[in-house]
Amino acid sequence: MAKGPEGLRFQAEVAQNVRIRGVQVSAFARKVFDRFGKEIGEIDFETQRAIVEVTTSEKEKMTQAIDLATDRRLNPGGKSVIV
Repeated sequence: MAKGPEGLRFQAEVAQNVRIRGVQVSAFARKVFDRFGKEIGEIDFETQRAIVEVTTSEKEKMTQAIDLATDRRLNPGGKSVIV
């Protein structure tokens, strides 16, 4: 996830760019909580087939992408993850 107002703006620009190309964005900046109400992650945006993680940095994104791909709480549909 890109941080701060600039990061959110960048996420929105990328999601809009995808949408303009005919891909429906089904969720944006969605927080994910465990069954106890603790936040366990955030999805930058999602399409019908993929979870998209927007970043301007390569640091720690592999770990986050693996979590998004394998943790059923974050990705119950088993969608592909795009960084």
